[in-house]
Amino acid sequence: MPEKLTKEQQKAVNKQVENQLKQVEKKLEKVVEKKVEARLHKKLLAKSKALTTTAAKRGIRTTVLIGHKFRDHASTAMIAALSFLIALAWKDFIVKLVKDNTKISLLEKYPYIAELFTAIIITIIAIIGIMFVSKWAKKEEK
Repeated sequence: MPEKLTKEQQKAVNKQVENQLKQVEKKLEKVVEKKVEARLHKKLLAKSKALTTTAAKRGIRTTVLIGHKFRDHASTAMIAALSFLIALAWKDFIVKLVKDNTKISLLEKYPYIAELFTAIIITIIAIIGIMFVSKWAKKEEK
């Protein structure tokens, strides 16, 4: 049979057992912490990727929207400029027509023919330009 331990020996053994238990407990805590950290890291990484993907999609949508808005506004400005050019050409023609109709001689009466041809040519060029700009600015159908 084993010998009986004295109270001091028993206290020393108990202290050693407690120290060993504390060491095992610390090791277990570290292992659990590492596993929890790994799980949290995976979850955070997945969330981060999802948020990044969502932000990237929003950025692409915004870029596409800005491109469409630019085309709309640019085409409107170009059409307005070409329309203004047509108006100026016809204004010159009408002014010349009224001025020249007051003159008596035949040569002085029809010099506005040049302005008529100019107005017609400018109108044709402007209409072709408007058609190209309208086609360019047309929204793509999905």
